[in-house]
Amino acid sequence: MEADTHAALIAALRLQLDWGVDEALAELPLDRSARAPAATPGQAAAEAEPSPSDPDRSRPATPTPLRRPAQPARLPTPAATRAAALAAGATSLAGLREAMAAFDGSPLRETATNLVFADGVPDRASC
Repeated sequence: MEADTHAALIAALRLQLDWGVDEALAELPLDRSARAPAATPGQAAAEAEPSPSDPDRSRPATPTPLRRPAQPARLPTPAATRAAALAAGATSLAGLREAMAAFDGSPLRETATNLVFADGVPDRASC
C-alpha cells in the first residue's frame, strides 16, 4: 500500500471517529428481523461440547454481531424538564398550544416561522 493511500485511509478513519462512529459495519447489512436458523440435534451437540484438541471448534462458526455497550441513563436537560412541566400544567388542547407557543427552550424556535400543533378532532375523547 502506498504511503499516500495509507495516510488517506487513516485520515478517513479519524474523521469517522470525530463524527462519533462507534461500531464497525459488516460487508452486508445485518437483518435483525430474520429468525436464526434452527440448529439440528447434531449441530447442537457439536457446539455444546468443543473438543480441547481442536482450538477452532471452540470458536463459533459464524461471527457474533457487535453490540453497543450499555449507555448510562441520561438525565433530562433543564429545557426538557421545563417543557414537561409546562405540558403537564395544560388542562386543554388550547392551553397546551399556548404553552408550546410560549416555550423558548428549543433551538427550533430560533428558525421556525410557524407553530405546527395538531390536526384532528379536539372534542373527541378517544380515537
